[in-house]
Amino acid sequence: MNIIGCLDRPTSGDYSINGTNVAGMTKNELAALRNNTIGFVFQGFNLLSKTTALENVELPLLYQRKGRRKDARELALASLQAVGLAQRVHHEPTQLSGGQQQRIAIARALVNNPKLLLADEPTGNLDSLTSIEIMAIFQQLNDRGITIVLVTHETDIAAYAKRLIEMKDGRIIKDEPIAIRKSAVGRVEKTAPTA
Repeated sequence: MNIIGCLDRPTSGDYSINGTNVAGMTKNELAALRNNTIGFVFQGFNLLSKTTALENVELPLLYQRKGRRKDARELALASLQAVGLAQRVHHEPTQLSGGQQQRIAIARALVNNPKLLLADEPTGNLDSLTSIEIMAIFQQLNDRGITIVLVTHETDIAAYAKRLIEMKDGRIIKDEPIAIRKSAVGRVEKTAPTA
């Protein structure tokens, strides 16, 4: 995930995102690429505790060029609305449930309209019902065209995916499309296998 997210560089080989090899990019160029292309959702939410939900979601926009900064509040509100938390904009993380905090983290990851969303154990700190709610959000985002790479050790969460890549000791041992996709709204969806 760190290599995909341009946080670490591979020790060998090449990695390209959007057709650009990241190997020769400077730290500032990598930061700009992450900010404009990739959204991150972490298991531990990584919210700033003394800031509101709205301020947490606005944060990535502060690193954008000035044209997007002036629209930061509007974009953050739209992102919070997309995850069903428009009514919680002035609440700090300690005033919210774990599921609400994770939805704020998802809103923050979405505020820059990323093409790729990296989710590292996003349901690891959540109960099963809240996990299903979070997976429903991810499915909606994926259906809208956002590529989501989700790492999980939970087979019931992996069942929501369209493609499963299983790793063991740092090596891929299985890579296959999932023919029957579990839906977060309680129905089973058939998905066409992809090459």
